[in-house]
Amino acid sequence: MKVDEAIYQGGVCAKLTDNNELVHQLLSPASGKIIEINNQLFETNNLLEKDPYFQGWIYRIIPTDIENDKTNLTPCSSDF
Repeated sequence: MKVDEAIYQGGVCAKLTDNNELVHQLLSPASGKIIEINNQLFETNNLLEKDPYFQGWIYRIIPTDIENDKTNLTPCSSDF
């Protein structure tokens, strides 16, 4: 994915390979236009795991329809 590309809710936005060489697909929580890519993830391979909410973000996007996208999100496990 590149800056200015469209990203769609539920679409694969990244792939991660674990220590066992298994590939995991990450799905985008919202649709929008990518405005920035976090290149620190390529330099610090455990940043996404260590600090996913602050320094470990993948993309910054401008959402296209956040109100609709919010209706499709699953609550976090603490809400069950």
